[in-house]
Amino acid sequence: MKEFFFISGLPRSGSTLLSGILRPNTLFYLDPPYEESKRTAHYAHSTFDINHLKSLLDRIKGKFILTFNDGKHIRDLFRGYNITAVKVRYMVPTPHTGSEVIITNF
Repeated sequence: MKEFFFISGLPRSGSTLLSGILRPNTLFYLDPPYEESKRTAHYAHSTFDINHLKSLLDRIKGKFILTFNDGKHIRDLFRGYNITAVKVRYMVPTPHTGSEVIITNF
């Protein structure tokens, strides 16, 4: 059985975390602030850079699972990776449905 190190979340120092941990047996689960959250007052994160995260993910040696809002530009940005669309039900700020993608490099 292969051992994996599991890292959940993306703290403010996420760039340092991703840059520093380059072991091939690391599994990253990333659920960063979505683009819609920039327009929603109840989220404090407004400067998240998905392009910068993509450049880091291009270089990691481990595996990753990334969830993000669905959109053509996200699908274009992550072309070449495994992308699975899912429908989700949100409760904040009011109940509604939307689309997200699960992106992996394995």
